[in-house]
Amino acid sequence: MASRKVSCSAQFSHRILYLIGSVFAPMIAVQIADHFILHRDRFAVAADARNLVIWLVGFIAYRLLMGVDTPVGYTLPDMVLTVVLCLLAEKVKPTKQM
Repeated sequence: MASRKVSCSAQFSHRILYLIGSVFAPMIAVQIADHFILHRDRFAVAADARNLVIWLVGFIAYRLLMGVDTPVGYTLPDMVLTVVLCLLAEKVKPTKQM
């Protein structure tokens, strides 16, 4: 009975860690693209709708990547995809600098 309880709590902690990764990996990727690549200063803006949509796509992509076995895991491909989406979105419709 005790080993089953440990197994259940280990599964629960893995699910929580994957959820944390799926939330934060695309969020950090959007921030990296905005600040370091695009050099956008978004501190004056409360929320950027385009970046929220890109984050949501990154979140969904992370969850989908969990079903694929990659040699580098899920986080790196998801972050690369999210950064590329940010760059494409900026190229298609550039934002105005404040």
